[in-house]
Amino acid sequence: TMGGQVLLCGGFSDVLGPPSITNACVLYTPGPALTACGAAAPGAVVSLSALNGMTIARAVHTATLLNDGRVFITGGVGQPCDAGVPASACSNAQYNVTSEIFSPGTGVAGGGAFVGAHALINARAFHTATMMGNGKILIAGGRNSLDKNANRGILDTAEIYDPIADTMTPAAPMEERRQNHTAILDVDGTVKLFGGLGIAGPVACVRGGRWSRDGVCGYVPGESLPAALGLPLPAVAAGEVLEVTFGEK
Repeated sequence: TMGGQVLLCGGFSDVLGPPSITNACVLYTPGPALTACGAAAPGAVVSLSALNGMTIARAVHTATLLNDGRVFITGGVGQPCDAGVPASACSNAQYNVTSEIFSPGTGVAGGGAFVGAHALINARAFHTATMMGNGKILIAGGRNSLDKNANRGILDTAEIYDPIADTMTPAAPMEERRQNHTAILDVDGTVKLFGGLGIAGPVACVRGGRWSRDGVCGYVPGESLPAALGLPLPAVAAGEVLEVTFGEK
């Protein structure tokens, strides 16, 4: 969050028994800088405060800091509604389609509150969610339980969340399926995706939300999403790193 604090939410936990997925959250407030030996400086105060939990338990989700200090949380895998699990914290869907937003300084005693946000178009986990130069969030790749025989559940789909309008719109699909990849915001507002697990293949550009191997394409706001232009590009050889750019200017 803004102000140097760190929001820690969800994940796997075995505190209360067998491993399970939790909706618990804490807010970490760092103290002054550490000494050269790694010890806290004299008088340093480090705070780890329990917060109200997320609206649903989730793990391998994403959390993205918004420009106004709120945090957008989406996707992930859910906690099955087994015996003893509160109905408010579980989901019988293996992959979450839900989203929520954490607003610091609100809720009970100002400890922050979680409120629902627009759902994903495709449930997913192991994805990336990166804020672009225009403040919207690019949600890309990941996996879910659909079409396992065809693609092992790995996704090539992408969508864009607008935190001001609270809307989710489809983006052009990536040219490769990816999960556990890395997404980096470049200085020009584009998002670069690297690596991950998926199925290797050539990359082409798509108007209205363009993907490319060499970074020459960018997202063009307001355009529709027609079919790929089919520009031929070489397949990635073993040991090479594929760089894909997607952005909104």
